[in-house]
Amino acid sequence: STSTSQCCPRGQYFAGTTSCQICPAGHFCLGGLADAEPCTAQPGYHCPEGSMTAAGETCPQSDIDIRICRGGSAEPAPLTMCLPGHGLGSNIHQGCEECGIGEYKTTSDASACSACSKDTQAIFTPNSKGHTKDDCPWECTDGYYQEGESCVKG
Repeated sequence: STSTSQCCPRGQYFAGTTSCQICPAGHFCLGGLADAEPCTAQPGYHCPEGSMTAAGETCPQSDIDIRICRGGSAEPAPLTMCLPGHGLGSNIHQGCEECGIGEYKTTSDASACSACSKDTQAIFTPNSKGHTKDDCPWECTDGYYQEGESCVKG
């Protein structure tokens, strides 16, 4: 049987010797005699050294240094620079995503994709996404025809 002196507090794990060790980053430790378990935190959270729950801690932010935490991460990472044709989605912790239909992005930075602005009667074709505004092919909805950059009722 194991003596109570060998039970570790939360945030630590029993290292198989006679001592408790601080839970490593990217893991969580329930204490007792349990091993360190891999972090299962959702995007926006991380498991720093000494984590006590699988949910982890909120990703730290500041006005100067924006960090992202992908689910299960050990440490926050610098905000990702997205290549042209890719932008940050609504959840920055998910990282870069390809621009969707009717969107484009020309720069390599940490911004979202821009909408291909057109007339309200315009619809974008399935391949209308990419690196430049020219990558936004479109057509007019039924009952309208294209005249320059606008759709005119026909």
